[in-house]
Amino acid sequence: MNDQPGQNQQGSGDEPRYTHQNWQAQGGGQGRQTQGQSPQGMPPQAQPPYSQGGPAMPSRNAYTAPKRGKSAVLPVLVSVFLTFVMTLSLTWGLASQGILPGTAKGAAVPVGQDISDLGISVHSEDPAAKAAADKLASVINVLRGNYYKVLSPSEVIEAMTEGVVNSMDSKYTYYMTSEDFQSFTESMSGNYSGIGATVTMLDNGSFELVSVLENGPAAANGLLPGDIIVSVDGRSAEEFTNTTELATSVKGPDGTTVKLVIWREGEEIPFSIVRARVTVELIQTRMIDEITGYMQITEFAETLPLQFKVGLQELLDQGASQIVFDMRNNPGGSAQALIETLDLLLPEGIIATTRGRQDGEIETETWTSDAEMMVPEDMRYAILVNGGTASAAELFSGALRDYDKAVLIGETTYGKGSGTRTFRLNDGSALNVTI
Repeated sequence: MNDQPGQNQQGSGDEPRYTHQNWQAQGGGQGRQTQGQSPQGMPPQAQPPYSQGGPAMPSRNAYTAPKRGKSAVLPVLVSVFLTFVMTLSLTWGLASQGILPGTAKGAAVPVGQDISDLGISVHSEDPAAKAAADKLASVINVLRGNYYKVLSPSEVIEAMTEGVVNSMDSKYTYYMTSEDFQSFTESMSGNYSGIGATVTMLDNGSFELVSVLENGPAAANGLLPGDIIVSVDGRSAEEFTNTTELATSVKGPDGTTVKLVIWREGEEIPFSIVRARVTVELIQTRMIDEITGYMQITEFAETLPLQFKVGLQELLDQGASQIVFDMRNNPGGSAQALIETLDLLLPEGIIATTRGRQDGEIETETWTSDAEMMVPEDMRYAILVNGGTASAAELFSGALRDYDKAVLIGETTYGKGSGTRTFRLNDGSALNVTI
């Protein structure tokens, strides 16, 4: 599975990308409302489903997680642990106020209770920071003295790390274990072991299938776009904090089985799916008629530009003077792949300008295309979009329309306009941060 419509992300280097992680995380908000007529001669497969109105991007399969009976002990433990994690997220703010791990410059300001064995000390004259630090120490010591199992210093610090990141108010900011990050990286390559599906996290916290690869295990077993994931191998979907974590659980070695329960049309349906090696076919091309080419782009994986160039040349060689791009259920992907693809279609000019933060400073970056084009200047496009068209796919569609080269046909798009960067840590884990 892939976890992600796209997010503008970076790895250990400086290259931004709109990530789509095969079970991929997508953005929320209002998208573009695009409706119109289907191009003459368009095959039935290319006919867009038209919007029936209503708010942008509701789940097409409304789902409320059913209540399940639990023991009296477990809710108490879960409640204590969640309180712990959320309270520990205060350390993010404390760090900006001079609260640092380990020994720092200056005399330490005593906190209300001793947690010096964790290597945490406070160096701030801010009364609010001191009070927050005292509260943090109290919470840690309550847990260490009363939690049902003994917590080592490293376990407490690891929980603090994850809690700080995952408690931010953006659902695209989250912590990835080394296993999660490896899964994420495989998804971006377009080649991984899983079931061949893409997922998004809805605003209500549930996980919805955005697309299902035509020849993948998910499609062969009857999974459909719009299905809501209820559980993975018996673990409730409510326990997953982001799409990467969910995707890691769904993926696994070739030949092994993953058990899913999905919600569809008011009922829960169980599936047992044997994982297999999935190679994402990023493009499919054909001629609709003598002058109209058709190209479906499934995602903006890092390997897309080369495949796009080959597919585009095939259409041109067959006489295409206008092209239908099918971007339906395309969740986005690498920003670099997006830029290189648009550069083949656009004249010299600005593709997009991004604005965010890096190392505490406001950062503005402009993406441009050069004067060399692979297509004639008068080439025109029709772009099919729907509610699953997100992130880089939206930018692709919008850029061609802004240059008066394309009309958009279909539904309101997903509405993913924010970007993220991915920062890899020394132990192989990573942070995905909204910028």
